[in-house]
Amino acid sequence: MKIRSTFHSYEKDIVKLSETQNPKKVNKYFIALIDTWCDNKNIDPRILYLNKRENLKLIDIKAFPTKQNRYNKDVCCSFGIWTVNS
Repeated sequence: MKIRSTFHSYEKDIVKLSETQNPKKVNKYFIALIDTWCDNKNIDPRILYLNKRENLKLIDIKAFPTKQNRYNKDVCCSFGIWTVNS
């Protein structure tokens, strides 16, 4: 699971997950908690990047408002889960 990360850290984890070999068939998931602007929560570049990857399949994305005082705009937390294909 990644929280507030960048494309680069996502990429490393996705590659590790897809290359992981297991004698038993297991399902692999990539989960990200992404801080997004509430008015643009589904078009965050990190979400768009994940949705374009061939070895990932989106299961679901949900967003909920957060309480913070770092920004003047409302910030949401988008919770995304993708299956990882080897």
